[in-house]
Amino acid sequence: MSLRPRKDGATVLAGDPEVAAVPGALRGFGGIAVGLLVALGVLGEEPRAAVALDVLLVLAGFLVVRHGLAAVHGGSWSVGRGLTRALRTLLPVTVVVLLAAAVATAVSLPSSWWPQIQADVVASVLLVQNWHLALFAPATAPGGALAGPLAYLWALAVLGQLLLGVVLVLGLAVALAGRLGRRVETVLAVLLLVITVASGVWATVGPAPLDTAARAWVFAGGGLLATAPGTWALRSRPTVGLSTLVGLAGIAAALLSSSPLVPIVAVLGALTVVHALAHGPATAVSRLLGLLPLRTLGAVALPLYLWAGLVLGFYLVWRGRPEVGLRGSAVVLGVAVVLALVTRAVRRCAPRSRRGGDGSGGGGVGGVGRLRSMAALVVTLVLATGGWYVASTLRPGAFVAAADPAHPGAAARLPGYGEVPAGPVLPGPESRAADWAPGASRCRTSPLEATLRICGEPVADPPFRVVAVGDSHVEQLLPAVRPIVDERRGQLVTMLRGACPFSTGSDTVPGDGECAAWNRAAISEIVALRADLVVTLGSRDGRSALTEETPAGFVEAWRELERAGIPVLAIRDNPRLPFSPTDCVDAQPTDPGVCAAPRAPLVAASPPWTRSGPLPGNVVFLDLADTYCTDTACPAVVGNVLIYLDANHVSATFTGTAAPVVAPALLRAMEHVTPGY
Repeated sequence: MSLRPRKDGATVLAGDPEVAAVPGALRGFGGIAVGLLVALGVLGEEPRAAVALDVLLVLAGFLVVRHGLAAVHGGSWSVGRGLTRALRTLLPVTVVVLLAAAVATAVSLPSSWWPQIQADVVASVLLVQNWHLALFAPATAPGGALAGPLAYLWALAVLGQLLLGVVLVLGLAVALAGRLGRRVETVLAVLLLVITVASGVWATVGPAPLDTAARAWVFAGGGLLATAPGTWALRSRPTVGLSTLVGLAGIAAALLSSSPLVPIVAVLGALTVVHALAHGPATAVSRLLGLLPLRTLGAVALPLYLWAGLVLGFYLVWRGRPEVGLRGSAVVLGVAVVLALVTRAVRRCAPRSRRGGDGSGGGGVGGVGRLRSMAALVVTLVLATGGWYVASTLRPGAFVAAADPAHPGAAARLPGYGEVPAGPVLPGPESRAADWAPGASRCRTSPLEATLRICGEPVADPPFRVVAVGDSHVEQLLPAVRPIVDERRGQLVTMLRGACPFSTGSDTVPGDGECAAWNRAAISEIVALRADLVVTLGSRDGRSALTEETPAGFVEAWRELERAGIPVLAIRDNPRLPFSPTDCVDAQPTDPGVCAAPRAPLVAASPPWTRSGPLPGNVVFLDLADTYCTDTACPAVVGNVLIYLDANHVSATFTGTAAPVVAPALLRAMEHVTPGY
């Protein structure tokens, strides 16, 4: 049994053409669906793109089950061969696209993007990107504040899981049919009907949009149609033409409607079209759908989707825009079509060994060999990405590069950083008075509290908003936060008040009613801004290991933000020295190490929040004690950069070099979802 072409553009499984012929019109129909999916996705019409995706899933389910049944009847099918064929359909093109994504990331994106892309590459090649985004990185999913150029590959993961799942279901049907003495089609129809009903019910419960189980009914519905007996085929040309038009009209109505019934209408329309085109005689409509351009579009469906999503994702990141626009859409689509056609041409020119009826190899050994080859390909990509991750995290300034290699400051604390050459200490005496964190140019006064100033640089349609709130110690951390936010083109908003850390009360000056009122207004303003992250202190009064605390007011403020679904990055306060180190450093410019204070009396072995009882689930903590201090001492200078301006305020120059240390925690906090929210 072998594959051969037919004049009308169909592909026929020789030996059983009535079961396995794929009419050119059906390929053209798939071309229209993938064209709509890609075009609507590029234009940002996500609800309508979802309709096109459902149509493609119906068609894929039908074709996969139909081909599998033909191979079963031809005696050339097995679960191993079915899995091999499914993986060979998806993985080669996917690996090529992911390699292109990795190269483009390393060459053109700031290193703060790298960990996210690395995780997305691994999740995508393992066909679990939807689970990865839903469970571990929700902020990077489509529509999330940190959505990246590979977020769209969740749909590939869903398709891959469905393709592999239907092979296992078919294997179960074959086994049960042998035991029960029933036709494979009958048993498979029952299994697919159960899956369709169960998935349809689950989809109404309101699960996450990335859930494969919630879309399985669409795919299984297409497969169920493939099990229908041949007597159900439409024989009359007018009936076939009318059915095709009715189905296409249903899909068009679903594309234009916002009704909750849209998925059902789209799937029913797709099933109607597929049934008419797969079995009925040729009509004017089917000949139109079978035109060469549409068939070609259907033939490059997978590479077109993969390349279009990749080009779009990087285009948006490079241009720093939330949407692509009409001209940009034309560029993205044009580039994607060219890449898809080139990919198809390369695959067609690649040498091929003899194939069996299912296209997975002439025998069991060949199928197993191909499965091993693809497994090796996946393992190689995963290991290469892992090596890239390890190398990038060990690289000094892995996330945000230090501006001056002679003055790495906090970056010198990163693992693997070598010796820092001797050099002058920055900031020098003449510039220390100005080494406070710069404020924003635009501020407004809160209508809730006259002393609350809300400041931030204007950003058009920022994809996310970070609010830094608290006292002057939070203010001095801004140089570590701002470059991370700027690289992702977000907006940084500040709410600052001296001697008033973020809390539900007043902790620095107990009983200060103005500070307490300021904090209450700050909480209300943060919730009104719908902040994607709040950066604040996780402790205060690091005067000694005995006095540093995480006040109950801190925890209660975090809890109020938890109720609003807002994550928090709580950073441990810097140690407060028993003396101002600047005079000592100026007196010992060649040996600032003598200006260190012992660590043990200043910094407790564990941060104070570990002793604060139950904590809300929206908080990610960052302990910078090892950035300020070594195991035994808290020096005045690290990496030729002065840590302190006085006994308790760190220098803006130093915190600016701490961005590589802060970045991983900040990005992880933005991906944090409040439990139950």
